[in-house]
Amino acid sequence: MKLVFDTRTLFSGLEKNSNRSGIYFVSYNILKQLLNNNSISLYFYIENSREQEIYNCLLKLFPQYNIKYNNIITPNSKLWMDIDIFFSTFFEIPDFIKEIKHIDKYTILHDIIPVLFPQYYKHHTKDSWHAMLMKYVSNTEDYFFTVSNNTKNDVIKHISNVKPNNISVVHIACDDNFSNFIPVKDKKEIFNKYNIPLNKKYAFTLCTKEPRKNLIRIIRTFNNFLEKNNIDDTILVLGGSAWNNYIEEFNTKIEAYKSKILITGYIDDEDLPYIYKYSQWFIYT
Repeated sequence: MKLVFDTRTLFSGLEKNSNRSGIYFVSYNILKQLLNNNSISLYFYIENSREQEIYNCLLKLFPQYNIKYNNIITPNSKLWMDIDIFFSTFFEIPDFIKEIKHIDKYTILHDIIPVLFPQYYKHHTKDSWHAMLMKYVSNTEDYFFTVSNNTKNDVIKHISNVKPNNISVVHIACDDNFSNFIPVKDKKEIFNKYNIPLNKKYAFTLCTKEPRKNLIRIIRTFNNFLEKNNIDDTILVLGGSAWNNYIEEFNTKIEAYKSKILITGYIDDEDLPYIYKYSQWFIYT
């Protein structure tokens, strides 16, 4: 089987910012599994003129694999007639590939939140990638994966002409970093790195700071919980990056609660299991 993997999401993994979120990690781990599958001849799609850029990215993200420059495939490549499958973990299938009929096309639909809650995506236009993707979903015979039954049901309910039989649910697994985790670093080292007080307990929440993540409600409710129960030895640790156009509003709204929370910013992959392990509980609503 000759499979082309759409690598455009992988650039998000090069910098520790809000782009390095769940979609990147899904893409990274799926590609890692494909690289371990000897029954697949794997190619890496990227736009014209970005071959060297994505090759350097792949070498940095997957140094343990013998990734070959010759396996990078662009719109101008002569290899397309021999390809069996094109697989995108996020973006709409490129137009020129839609026209190659013998290639089976698969795309992951993580959610349709801009359709369900447009008030959080006022910057999106009819030409945004998500709007184009939703239009594509409703006008194609191609195949899709959703990460939950709920998302599949949302797609069927809200996207006209979609073909339910072309949508398969495949749940996202836990990263290997969290399986059978055995600490090798000292707790004090981890706490000092993120300025977590050693004399405090903490609840933990991890997500990008953006309007729809319910962080203001979490912070306000956490503070009320502490006051109601006369708790003074516990704080709320917030991990993750932020939308640049939201951070000022966020800081204004949490001003009254700053003594009860700690904002760590981005947490390194290798440290995240420790932060989970030492927390009293995790919050994500």
